[in-house]
Amino acid sequence: MNGQAQIALTLAFIALGTIIVAPLAQFMYEESLNPQTFLLIPSYNQHNNTHIEIEFKILYKGTVALNNIQVNITLGEKNIYMSKERLEKEQNFTAKAYIPIKEVEKFTRLEATIKFTIEQLYPVEVKVVRT
Repeated sequence: MNGQAQIALTLAFIALGTIIVAPLAQFMYEESLNPQTFLLIPSYNQHNNTHIEIEFKILYKGTVALNNIQVNITLGEKNIYMSKERLEKEQNFTAKAYIPIKEVEKFTRLEATIKFTIEQLYPVEVKVVRT
């Protein structure tokens, strides 16, 4: 292989590597600048005399698209699942659950597992536990 072909091949591999790594690097950079790029926001309201409405909102402020988002939240015996195909900048989605007040008083732990793929290349899984 002559020198010019070797240089061209090297540049092609560098370009391909940059294209493949860029979404992950961008996501990590944005997250390092603002740790609140991807938020899971819980809230609750009194629904009626017997139940509480618990809402979980996912808000995304990053520029790299996230795909196949799956969120599984466990509150005591209650399991809340939500998913979305794609999240782009400033998009959000919400899951609601209605839980009897008697059960809410027993909650001692919240566990959330969040899975998504950065630009369909890099799978990410985050687990949050609060006691």
